[in-house]
Amino acid sequence: MTNRQDSEVLFKKEIKYAGAIGDWTLYRPAKPPLRRPTYLLQKLGKISYDELSSLLDMHSKFSFLMLDSLQNSLKLSAELFSSSSEQLLYGDFIRRMDVPLLYAKLILQDLGEVMLLVDFSLINSIINFSLGCPNKVISPRNLTEVEESIITTIMEKIGSNFTSCWQNSFKKPEFRVISCPTLLREPAINTNELITQFTSIVSLGGAPPSRIIIAYQNSLLRSLLDLLNKKIEERPIDFERIPQAILESAYLPVSVTLGETSLRANELVNLEADDIIQLDTKLSSLVTVNVGDLAELLGQPGIKENKYSVRIVEQKARALAASEKPSAIENPMEEAVQPAEGSSSEEELPMEEEGKEEYNTAQEEDIFGEESSPGGGGTLK
Repeated sequence: MTNRQDSEVLFKKEIKYAGAIGDWTLYRPAKPPLRRPTYLLQKLGKISYDELSSLLDMHSKFSFLMLDSLQNSLKLSAELFSSSSEQLLYGDFIRRMDVPLLYAKLILQDLGEVMLLVDFSLINSIINFSLGCPNKVISPRNLTEVEESIITTIMEKIGSNFTSCWQNSFKKPEFRVISCPTLLREPAINTNELITQFTSIVSLGGAPPSRIIIAYQNSLLRSLLDLLNKKIEERPIDFERIPQAILESAYLPVSVTLGETSLRANELVNLEADDIIQLDTKLSSLVTVNVGDLAELLGQPGIKENKYSVRIVEQKARALAASEKPSAIENPMEEAVQPAEGSSSEEELPMEEEGKEEYNTAQEEDIFGEESSPGGGGTLK
């Protein structure tokens, strides 16, 4: 029979890991019944299943890094049993948290706050192991100032792991304890707002499994996803990590755009041989060189070994940024073909006298005149 609690969750996915202690992999915390959200609320701000799956993988990685940090700090064994993700309403999320726990926040500068909830039994174990005391079970209570300082110190080390799992899309968050052992409802969050929670079932030093929950408002999670996608798009390709054999066998299409223009329909119909189409670029302008979908470069057209060629000058993005600043070079073509110091122009850019004269006068006369040369540029070395 299908569990009603799970059927009323918008999305749910769980990853189970090999347990190290008995049958603790069957641990299931109690879940109160959920209120089914309306169709409109399911549509507003929800995270897609594919996005939820990738986020679960990312938070599973964070769980492993977090346990590794706790293991090194406390010098004890740590085990991760499972990781799961769910989307539900904030009101249902509050009703589920009816067990003693520590409620804290990871404060992201200029972005928002991420909710972090840890079962009180796990908090008690961390404090006991930090002080070198036996792991005794105690009744849930408020943390003392010393205990809160211990938890803050340990959790702040985990903040860098949290940032790295988001590929450093934001600065290291600030850890702040809000309440213990009960969860305080946030008045700024509507009970009908969608929440995405990531739950990890962990055990420290052979203690019974406990939960670590990271919960996001879907509006904040969407903003973080946009930051992550933008960072991934801007990240350059690391060709050093690609095997040399693949680099030698891979070919990328390269195209050069001399210019653009538009024609009326009647002009297109009446086109004949020897007609001239004027482009929107000047003879002295650099041309755009497209390397597949990876890069746009700027180059200087010319001739090399009796073939049209392009000398790469710079990346187009850097050129556009530099164009916003005043430049002393008015003609990039003249700068690009300058000979090196100590060498003559005949050595660096060999041209016939007739071709040189035509090249120098091309900007003053019609380039398509009867006496002009089709090359229009210097020979590239």
